Amino acid sequence: LSKSMTMQEMIDELMTGQVSVTTVLATIREGDDIRTIASRLVNEYNLNFTEEQFIEEAKKIDKYIDDYPFLKDIPEERGEVDFPMEGYLFPETYYFYADSNPERIIRTMLGEFDSKFTQEMRDLADQKGMTMDEVVILGSVIQNEAIPEEFTKVSAVFHNRLKIDMRLQADATINYILPDREVNQVNLTIEDTKIPSPYNTYHVDGLPIGPISSPGLDAMKAVLNPFEEYMGEDEPMLYYVLMDPEVGLHAFNSTLEGHKSDKQKYEVNWK
Repeated sequence: LSKSMTMQEMIDELMTGQVSVTTVLATIREGDDIRTIASRLVNEYNLNFTEEQFIEEAKKIDKYIDDYPFLKDIPEERGEVDFPMEGYLFPETYYFYADSNPERIIRTMLGEFDSKFTQEMRDLADQKGMTMDEVVILGSVIQNEAIPEEFTKVSAVFHNRLKIDMRLQADATINYILPDREVNQVNLTIEDTKIPSPYNTYHVDGLPIGPISSPGLDAMKAVLNPFEEYMGEDEPMLYYVLMDPEVGLHAFNSTLEGHKSDKQKYEVNWK
């Protein structure tokens, strides 16, 4: 039995009398989105359903919202997008029954999210004037923009931008909407940044309409605990640029001039 089971599932499990069931050890990575999760469950872990079946099940938020009340924090406008539950399938290593269907897997992952997003985190979000959904959204962008060592620094940049109504301009949100996308693609074009989408943070003000992946716990905690030294009133950090794709570290700046200088210095490493 598992915590994610409904009462009927528990009864059915007890009535069948099965002594052992084959299980599959499956790892969902931080930064995986629903399309990637579906692909990995089917193609890497050989679970007994298709990618399309998992993807279709992941669209059915109304089916899960009563059992997982935190989903009620998701605004109605999210119903306009393909995956309203994007971001809430928690990245973790799971034991799944080999005959698990998409619904059972999604329930397990939603239950894991509920246990990991603690009351302390919910209280801290309230103190910052953020909803849980906003924490998940920003956490998903941070997860795909930076390496863990820089989560809190990138978080500070985004908080500073949001405070002055400056667009986030996060490349990861472009990658999410590209038809032939590569995860964390570096060399985006000007045309890419002009794609009209509620996820494109070059195109919309504030946060994207929803998460772009499943953020890990560290990324969501970084949203709630941004690097204070980068948030000073006199010289808040507003820019960052990738120094070396192989390492993943960024150079941070408070001025556009400094940012342009760093970009010119490091862009040779992106080719």
